[in-house]
Amino acid sequence: LIAFGKEYMGIYQKTNFPRASAAMAYSVTMTFFPLVICLYTMLGQNYELALRILKFIESFISEDSVAIIKDFLRYVAMNHNQAMLVAGIAMFLTTSSAMFRSLQVTIGDMQGGVRFNGLKFFISSIIYPVIMVASLYFGVVVMLTGSKFINALNSFLPFIDIAPSWSYIRFIVFGGLVFLILLGTFFACQNHSFAYRVWPGAVLSTFATVGVCIVFSYFISESVKYQLVYGSIASIVLLMLWIYMTCMVIFLGAAFNIALDKVKHSSEA
Repeated sequence: LIAFGKEYMGIYQKTNFPRASAAMAYSVTMTFFPLVICLYTMLGQNYELALRILKFIESFISEDSVAIIKDFLRYVAMNHNQAMLVAGIAMFLTTSSAMFRSLQVTIGDMQGGVRFNGLKFFISSIIYPVIMVASLYFGVVVMLTGSKFINALNSFLPFIDIAPSWSYIRFIVFGGLVFLILLGTFFACQNHSFAYRVWPGAVLSTFATVGVCIVFSYFISESVKYQLVYGSIASIVLLMLWIYMTCMVIFLGAAFNIALDKVKHSSEA
């Protein structure tokens, strides 16, 4: 445990997680709103379905952040057209690929200064966001249709009333989706000449991400009104703060995998 702690702190200090998380938070914030346009289109431009998803998200982010997303969603619903969709896709691919490259570079530094470059690196940074959107869409569909499946299952098992459990099961589905995205992210950022297990950090980051979201939402709702400090941009500030904390958790999970592997190899030697 002492060796692991030293290794972990060494990675933390060398990589400078706060600076890397701040850079990631900027890219993710730029990606967030084009992502809303893409998902809204994939949902068949159904405003009511989008509001149902937003209602679920309210459990994880602050009310002010939900308000600004709702306003943007309303604008997208009222002005959606082909030009907006094309611009949203272009913006999403640009900012999300930049985000992924930043993530790969930071995790590469954790692995000993591994630098990702070349055409393969660039292509992977484009493909990954597409896979991420597909995963998010699949998760959204499951959370939207899951209650129907539970009700259908109840009709075959009338002696067990499991329908009310969906309000809790959907959080497990959300956690599973986060785990799969983090697992794929850590695997994609892994230097395969320095192979190590990525699932321990993915599990840790999943629980930490869900926990941070819930605690952050509660803290903001119980604290002073940030509009008094930041004025009209308070919602954006809170959104970026939430994203920053989530990025920190992701980097902590990646460092956990690398530190665990280094300690394991040093003990075997």
